[in-house]
Amino acid sequence: MKQILRVGDSKLLRKILVDVLTEARHKVVEAEDGQQGLARPREQRSDMVITDLTMPAMNGSTSLRPRGVTPRAVICQSSF
Repeated sequence: MKQILRVGDSKLLRKILVDVLTEARHKVVEAEDGQQGLARPREQRSDMVITDLTMPAMNGSTSLRPRGVTPRAVICQSSF
């Protein structure tokens, strides 16, 4: 079971992806924006981050840098 951090401001898109990943037996931690994603404790290190690129407060690519987040995989998405 992998731990996946899902960061995105669209509640509907987060729910859809969380449902799919949970059904595939992954543990999913959610955050509404980059700042919330950074607030997750370091011990909750994710194997993968799926993040929206464009969000209020802090975008997806910026949120990965401050803590030196190095998940094995990062998937970025944007609705534009």
